[in-house]
Amino acid sequence: MDVIKKRVETNIYGYNYVPAQFYQSIIKWHQERLKVNLQTLWIHLIYGTVGTLYYLIQEFNNVQDSILVQTPVYGPFGESIIDNNRTLVCNNLLYQDNSYQIDFADFENQIINNQEVTFTSCLAFPEHYSHLIVCTSPNKAFNFGGFKTSYVVIPDETLTTRFLNCMKINRVTSPNTFGAITLPNCCLW
Repeated sequence: MDVIKKRVETNIYGYNYVPAQFYQSIIKWHQERLKVNLQTLWIHLIYGTVGTLYYLIQEFNNVQDSILVQTPVYGPFGESIIDNNRTLVCNNLLYQDNSYQIDFADFENQIINNQEVTFTSCLAFPEHYSHLIVCTSPNKAFNFGGFKTSYVVIPDETLTTRFLNCMKINRVTSPNTFGAITLPNCCLW
């Protein structure tokens, strides 16, 4: 981790900027691994996917709104909905032939029977990407959790403005000193 050692040697740890390599590495990763084309303006550094999920729920949903998740799912996803006084709606994935499949009949019923449904998922729907807010991080894949460095991808300008205003109001504004400079090197590990 030469980049970390080099940064420590500067003895400067406050008020950082996000280097261009941060965005370039994310764009390259998504293009090479996922065949998804991102733009720099869509990418926003955050401090963690779960904490950001709380902010997103507060900004884009009202109390008692229904939010649908597909289970099994990482526990804090459901907790973020309940903790924010929203209604957790579950679409249980079917386990068949060593993989999970969407139960489309149940999915449709959950949407019909629950008004004001927001859908959260770990799936990608490229044809609808302009309406998505995607939270992601290198934490699990690269043992990166301690850096509290994640990012959101928001193609829609109106959603971006609302998100950035929410972050500003909550004073989530300065990048993690080491995360922003280390993320571009994750692929090299």
